[in-house]
Amino acid sequence: MKITVVGTGYVGLACTAFVRKGHEIVCVDIDANKIAMLERGEIPILEPGLSDLIADGRSSGLLSFTTNLAEALKGADVCFICVGTPPLPDGSADLRFVETAMGSVKALKESTTIVVIKSTVPVGTCARLGAVSNPEFLREGRAIEDFLHPDRIVIGTDDESAKKKLLELYASFDCPKLVMSPASSELTKYAANGFLATKISFINEIANLCDCVGANVLDVAQAIGLDSRIGPHFLHAGLGYGGSCFPKDTVALHQIAGSHDHDFRLLEAVISANKQQRARFVQKVFKRTSPGDVLAVWGLAFKAGTDDVRESAAIEIVHRLMQSGYKVRVFDPMAMEGAKKIVHDRDVFVSSALMAVNGVDALLVLTEWPEFRDVDFDEVRRSMKQPRIFDGRNLLADLALEKRGFEYVGVGLGQRV
Repeated sequence: MKITVVGTGYVGLACTAFVRKGHEIVCVDIDANKIAMLERGEIPILEPGLSDLIADGRSSGLLSFTTNLAEALKGADVCFICVGTPPLPDGSADLRFVETAMGSVKALKESTTIVVIKSTVPVGTCARLGAVSNPEFLREGRAIEDFLHPDRIVIGTDDESAKKKLLELYASFDCPKLVMSPASSELTKYAANGFLATKISFINEIANLCDCVGANVLDVAQAIGLDSRIGPHFLHAGLGYGGSCFPKDTVALHQIAGSHDHDFRLLEAVISANKQQRARFVQKVFKRTSPGDVLAVWGLAFKAGTDDVRESAAIEIVHRLMQSGYKVRVFDPMAMEGAKKIVHDRDVFVSSALMAVNGVDALLVLTEWPEFRDVDFDEVRRSMKQPRIFDGRNLLADLALEKRGFEYVGVGLGQRV
């Protein structure tokens, strides 16, 4: 098939993986600079496998980029809308980009082209705009793998011809294909992210209780994760969820519920617990340090494997420390450029993990980059003014750093700090 993809963000670029199934893909965006960058083979986001995927697609002739929507839609079997739905001040999704894209596509598309919304949109949007719902369930850092090997494919439509074409498009994907109403499909996306956010907030609340009673959340999480009804995923205690999806989607889901007079108290507690988790960690730092101290920060991305700093706990904590009178030095192996757009004091950025800890009063580990485990911690201890580590991800919990002369504070390790 020929597929037109409107929008070249994470979701739109992940859709280029359709070339691996032999489909022709044309990606279109109004940002001429981004299109020019992609045509040069430059990738605007950090996503494993994406660079090779785009290079292969370009060399095979199956993948192209353009700013010309009319040309992109010529002969298209399916058009995917993959534009952003950022939050409005009240937490609801801003649909201006989706509505603008839909209006342009409808005016230019051929009568046989099926229009599909992959963007995360409130319940009722697809029915109102006359589109099929086909939400994405992609993880940043694993988006290409998730696209090609999904757990399920959800299609929301009441139109038999659209259903037939989408099932044909996804025929070679080895997973369940669920066809339902557009409303059910739209709500499925929010429900999935809301449930995963709930697991994260739950294990963080258990971690906080562990610190109160002297238990270890790593042991608790392992034990409950072996229960097949619970599973081990999203049971990693830390600083809470961040990124472009969970914060936005949990608030939007709560707003959707409220707009229908449904008091979603559980989700409200999940959102509140996530905000409090970052504050609890900062309080641990405040109790053992003083304003004016110099603190090293390892990690700025909202999670390892991405350069995305949107809704990053690390960025929020860095701002809180600076506002409280601390001096900071920060390092991230991938997210420095993105962070510089948010943290405007360029003097805080250093070029290596070891440079960050030289002469500091404490080290804060805020992103779980695996390479931080490989640092020479004997050299780290010698470099630090005070060998004190606050690990917001429990990344170093098994390295027995106390035996190497460090004061080590994690999350939920039974430490009454």
